[in-house]
Amino acid sequence: MSSRIKGGGLRWLKTYLFVIVCTVVYFIAISGDFEFFPSTLPNVARPNYSGLSDDVSKSTSHWSLANPSHFRVTKEGGLTITRNGIKTPTIPYLQEMERLNMKLSARQQKKFYARRDLVTTTFSHSKHMLYPINEGSFAAIILNQRFAFRHIFKNGGTSIIKQTQHKQVSMRLVEDKQLVAVVRDPIDHFLSGWAECGSRFPKKMAPAQNETYDGRILSWLEQTKMNLDSFKYPCTVHSIPQANYFLTGNGTVRHSFVLVGDLYEMPGLLGLVGFQYDTQIPIGRDSSVSVIKQLHFQKQKHLLTDDTMRKICDFVA
Repeated sequence: MSSRIKGGGLRWLKTYLFVIVCTVVYFIAISGDFEFFPSTLPNVARPNYSGLSDDVSKSTSHWSLANPSHFRVTKEGGLTITRNGIKTPTIPYLQEMERLNMKLSARQQKKFYARRDLVTTTFSHSKHMLYPINEGSFAAIILNQRFAFRHIFKNGGTSIIKQTQHKQVSMRLVEDKQLVAVVRDPIDHFLSGWAECGSRFPKKMAPAQNETYDGRILSWLEQTKMNLDSFKYPCTVHSIPQANYFLTGNGTVRHSFVLVGDLYEMPGLLGLVGFQYDTQIPIGRDSSVSVIKQLHFQKQKHLLTDDTMRKICDFVA
């Protein structure tokens, strides 16, 4: 009899302790002191975006169950997490991207907002990484009254010109409009710039006798690096790292950028800012229909040596 009482009392004690622990954890969670989402960039001084990790779309229901005031959706589709009454920075359009299954663009948007301050710090301390972009009146295309498309060369700019029927303008004429941009695989971007310049200057960039594909790309990389300051051969701007198009002349990120997506999701991305992309209009510079590009300047990453690939990555990353 006494053993049954002792066993029952032990089970009751375990249950009691379990309830206490659960209650404590719950109140810690809703008070904001418990970190649901681990940091993605440890040991780096930056704004706190830990509440906006890759699992944010799965976790909003958990936040709402704990405390509905912990988050709110902005008019732009962004998500603001609140902890102890303090709001963390909002990532605009993120929730809308995830709802539309624009996974590539959502990843780019989160990466941009998580690293933009880090990029500014990096360039301010490493001026040799800041490459001048002398795009003049080819900087942007006006989309509507509120937004302009930042023209990163080889990232769909000619297609946007066809879509809008607008000419390109300088950054000065963009005025106070918010900026939208698309990015792509950095190595593909670098090679696309090489092919573009090859199609414009086929004689100048014709391969030397017995020159391998790897040798041609390595030569273009070195030429691009050497011409960055002098701009004796300005076409190299088509292959410089895409990050430079987000910067001002002194190496800070332009504050007017609000939306950064992936080139392959450009129609949906523009729809988020009220621009209707017409898929019936042919794209701009289609390399697949360029005879010169197809014959002499194809993108063939499999022909590059590991050493050349590493050098390209060091340049564009």
